[in-house]
Amino acid sequence: MCMQTAFIFRLLFCMCLSFLYSCRAAAQNLVPNPSFEDYNGCPANGLAPHYPQIVQSPAYSSFPAVKAWVSPTINGSPDYYNGCAPMNAFTNVPNAIFGYQQARTGQAYMGMYICYQYSNGGSDYREYIGCKLKNPLIAGNKYLVSFHISSSSGFSSGYNYVATDQLGVKLSKSKIDSPKNIRGINPQLINPTGNYLIDSINWMLVAGTFVATGGEEWLTIGNFTYSLPPPTRILVYPAVEDPSKMLMQYVYIDDVCVLDLSHPAQRYTMLCVAAFPATIKALSQGTYKWNTGDTTDTITIQANGKYWCEVIGDCSYNVDTIVVTNRENYQLNIGPDTSFCSGKSIVITANGLFDTYHWSTGATTPTITLTKAGEYILTVTNSCGQYSDSINLKAIDVFPPEGSDTAICINTYPLWTNVKGTDVRWYADHDSAISYAHPPINMTIPGKRTFYVTQTLTGCESRGVPVTIEVKGAPENHTGNDTTLCRDNPAQIGTQIAGITYTWNTGETGCCIIPAKQGMYIREAHNECGTTPDSITIDIQECEDCMFVPTAFSPNGDGLNDLFGGIPKCPLMHYYLQVFNRWGERIFVSGAPEKKWDGTYKNISAEVGVFHYSLEYIANTSVQRKLLLKGDITLIK
Repeated sequence: MCMQTAFIFRLLFCMCLSFLYSCRAAAQNLVPNPSFEDYNGCPANGLAPHYPQIVQSPAYSSFPAVKAWVSPTINGSPDYYNGCAPMNAFTNVPNAIFGYQQARTGQAYMGMYICYQYSNGGSDYREYIGCKLKNPLIAGNKYLVSFHISSSSGFSSGYNYVATDQLGVKLSKSKIDSPKNIRGINPQLINPTGNYLIDSINWMLVAGTFVATGGEEWLTIGNFTYSLPPPTRILVYPAVEDPSKMLMQYVYIDDVCVLDLSHPAQRYTMLCVAAFPATIKALSQGTYKWNTGDTTDTITIQANGKYWCEVIGDCSYNVDTIVVTNRENYQLNIGPDTSFCSGKSIVITANGLFDTYHWSTGATTPTITLTKAGEYILTVTNSCGQYSDSINLKAIDVFPPEGSDTAICINTYPLWTNVKGTDVRWYADHDSAISYAHPPINMTIPGKRTFYVTQTLTGCESRGVPVTIEVKGAPENHTGNDTTLCRDNPAQIGTQIAGITYTWNTGETGCCIIPAKQGMYIREAHNECGTTPDSITIDIQECEDCMFVPTAFSPNGDGLNDLFGGIPKCPLMHYYLQVFNRWGERIFVSGAPEKKWDGTYKNISAEVGVFHYSLEYIANTSVQRKLLLKGDITLIK
């Protein structure tokens, strides 16, 4: 939106008030039916004193005339005027009985006495109107309170017609109800002393602000002073006051407002000027308070900058902000050429405020986020013209550090790792937010843990590479349980574990041996972290030939020799078969001759090759010994 405006000072300029944005809708008026347009009965009968009046309603439930409004006093009878009444009715708008007046908003307003008494201070009669706010006020919040008023002009010479400055608004936590006048209370809003409400042609604004104590929800409008001696009132006519006649002022009320000022509507604009000094004007209408201290709608400025003005208007509160820039000094700047870390992003922001933005990427915002190297161009426009600027971005690639897995013996200090790099950081996982200069490792418990290691160069961090640290103890060593072997079927004892060397008390150094005689065989297992001994006692006996073990099988599903296992030739009391692959990993176990191996491991067919078996059994014969058979079995297809 573009709005032309003029400078008051002598300037050569070209300008356009460009609204960058307007945010937050105007705060809600907390007064129900503020201009009295909604009614339950049109004031149409038109014969005084029978035209509709506003009545007291202690329960706040009776609204025979205008909705939501009541009289706080029993003897008070405020009047309701509406254009729906016949032209000749006393309640017609604009042909009201107490003087011609158009409604300020819509076609309705209220009327009431604010001064009605003898000159000598006798009888005193006043009227009030009241309502319940839509929401209670919040403690500490600042509120605008306002209404419009016009003095009547239709009284005869039978009165001393006066104008008073004593009129205000009281906001209370409890509803005000009184038999007669409401006096001696302190309203939050009071018409300024000396500002006599005398205008019968125009609508006068009575407005002010206050800070709520909290919980106020009942509003009352009227004259709350004890009496009206001079100088609280002035004589309108006749020229000389007649002490025998009543003092009287009757007024019309329209557009009542209570507005929370905690969240003003805001309007921003940018203004381009040719030279200083220059004059700027608030964007809204009302009463003004600039950040410069000025209180007029227009101010003269001497320099670039941001100027703002609080504007309290007709049930409105705006903060107008004007950013002023001299044409000759204005420059677009998106920053110098720079570098950023590859795989990361960089944010580029234009200086100042502009009307339009167009990046070479197609973006149209003041700020963009970039992830690739290259040249980027921004073109902007504002009331001063069009500007462009460019920036070159370079992506810095950082390679990860050199690292390899590390094995360390238990209870070894310090912990050394095979990682080389600059400013190395260790992460528990890819997404971990916690990093270490060096990882915490429990050196008292064997185990493995994988970290991700980065290095940082020129302020950029590399990707993480995995490094596994293993805490190792002395090797495990188990040569098997004491057993009996058959003399005519020698068997091998011992198993192989990768990375471990062995020595036997026989002088042999392999993982496994075939005992030549009975006795105790001791094997020591060695690795870089220690030595672990173990022993096995072998008894060699003459054995009955009670078990046949095949040397090959072909699990191809043809129904012939598809399964592997021991084949008993006599009754058995015990049977335990184990099958191992060439790495010493056990892949099959059976506790009964009928449970045989089908050539699979974890439901996957094993590869063709040689496997090792260990078969322990006890024959149900006269010699019941535990016998151990070991050997190889070839899987073919």
